[in-house]
Amino acid sequence: MPGGLSYSQLRLLGTLEDIQPVTQHRLAQALPVSDPAISRALRPLETAGLVQACQDPEHVRRRLVSITEVGSKPSTTTGNRSTPSCVPPCSKPASRMSSTCATPPGSPGS
Repeated sequence: MPGGLSYSQLRLLGTLEDIQPVTQHRLAQALPVSDPAISRALRPLETAGLVQACQDPEHVRRRLVSITEVGSKPSTTTGNRSTPSCVPPCSKPASRMSSTCATPPGSPGS
């Protein structure tokens, strides 16, 4: 696999790229896997800098996940896609409950 990623990781990245930013729960439904399984699958991808997760500004207990620029490179994923410009980067890496995402342009609070 490109970049040393497993098929499951590539599939997760490809799905995430299509529906980002998305909650972990919605990503799990899209794949379809359990919530604990998606949490375990995201950990190494987040550590590698391929995805980022941050607190959902609309709900403090939810985390929004999006693919990073590094994670969207063709050598990492299955297609030649790029991160949409409307997907804001996280202001800080997500910890359990401490970080928030930047507000997308045109949304309330921007």
